[in-house]
Amino acid sequence: MPQTRSQKAISERNSQNASHQHFNTPKKARLRQAIKSLQEHGEWDGSYTKSGIFKELGISKTQGYAILRERSHTERTFPFGPEEETRGAKHVISRMRSRSMSWETVGYEAGLGNVSARTIQRAMGRSDYHKCVACRRGWVSEDLAKRRVEFAKIMLSKYPNPDQWKHVRFSDEVHFGLGPQGHLLIIRKPGERYCQDCIQEARDPREEDKKKLHAWAAVGYDFKSELVFYNIPTNHNGKMTMKVYEEEILDKHVLPWIQAGQNFVLEEDRDSGHGIGPNNRIKTWKATHGLNSYFNMSGSPDLSPIENAWQL
Repeated sequence: MPQTRSQKAISERNSQNASHQHFNTPKKARLRQAIKSLQEHGEWDGSYTKSGIFKELGISKTQGYAILRERSHTERTFPFGPEEETRGAKHVISRMRSRSMSWETVGYEAGLGNVSARTIQRAMGRSDYHKCVACRRGWVSEDLAKRRVEFAKIMLSKYPNPDQWKHVRFSDEVHFGLGPQGHLLIIRKPGERYCQDCIQEARDPREEDKKKLHAWAAVGYDFKSELVFYNIPTNHNGKMTMKVYEEEILDKHVLPWIQAGQNFVLEEDRDSGHGIGPNNRIKTWKATHGLNSYFNMSGSPDLSPIENAWQL
């Protein structure tokens, strides 16, 4: 949640009563960015030394070096310059709270007095700000990021022409649980779907919510399959088995596409039920019927467009 007027007043009062000057986060971020520019290019705004930068920004050497040591200790960067926040969920959630405020809170923090929430909603709507469900994203580690780059290079070598991706049909299973879903309503404009403030960190649902309804579907360029509901006799959480995948999905829905002579590539995630092993019934089925397919990068559901389609 952004700092309220009361909190801001307390912060300003504490700063005024402090024994020495406290620098705000934007000035600290500017200092760090200036030092980074100095290290990379040998100068910053006519200054060629750290002392010169401190003097230009009105910061003493003692305070300047203290700020720089603080950064090396916390590994923290700030979103006020070209650098990006690196701390992951903590920063995203704190910024997201400003987007998840109720219309009443927006009015109060803006100092609008007794303006109704409906009035604020209409006014924000005229500026294209609306409430919607936040996209969900898991954490990407440094190792996973490197493997994603390698995966992207491989796929680009296989399908270098953008038109080739029009033949890819992205498939996935979805599970409709009963109870709280943990979706966060946020305020955003059109085109801000994937901005950092509009993405909710994914959390694994509780086991009691992983049940009841399970479905499979595929989407692609100018293509949408029907929603296929299925049951797994051996479990209740909807985890796909190779037997059900072959008999309920491949035989009944994918095979007719092949028999009709449709030109497509089936994208699948790395669920064991999709036959990711070297020798199994699914791999045999694909070879027998000539199914052209590939597996998505592990731990990267956001690389498949159908993942976000389930939220619509």
